[in-house]
Amino acid sequence: MDSNRLSVLDFLRTLVGQQLRYGIKSPDMDLYDFGFGEWMQYTGVNGEMHDVCTLTLHVACGFRVFWKDGGCLTFDANTSSEAFHFAVKRILGLRVKRVWLSDKNDLRLDFGECRVVFITREDGEESWRCFRMDGDGAHLVASNLLLDYER
Repeated sequence: MDSNRLSVLDFLRTLVGQQLRYGIKSPDMDLYDFGFGEWMQYTGVNGEMHDVCTLTLHVACGFRVFWKDGGCLTFDANTSSEAFHFAVKRILGLRVKRVWLSDKNDLRLDFGECRVVFITREDGEESWRCFRMDGDGAHLVASNLLLDYER
């Protein structure tokens, strides 16, 4: 395994033990936003204060939630914000138990009660990104062709 992939996996492992605090689907874009870790205040470009979490996952690809007791939910660009908001309530507050990547950079998060699989698009475009909001500077962008990790 190359050193970049090892660095990526080390960074993603910082999600382990972190609590999922929020999940939002943008009503006007095909973007999902997940917050993990502790709450903090962030000053936006317009000087406005925002409540965010220390670790953020932005998702521009489809994903599935596989429940331990059976059943699966699928989310994509056509999912309404309301439907996602209703469904995500079931996993809010759960902690990440394990994180791993497939060979094509699908991100998989195990919450114990369920597994969430972010299915990387196969067009070379960005599918998801994970970054720290606490000034650490770690930032990871993933497509099916690359993992761009900066620290």
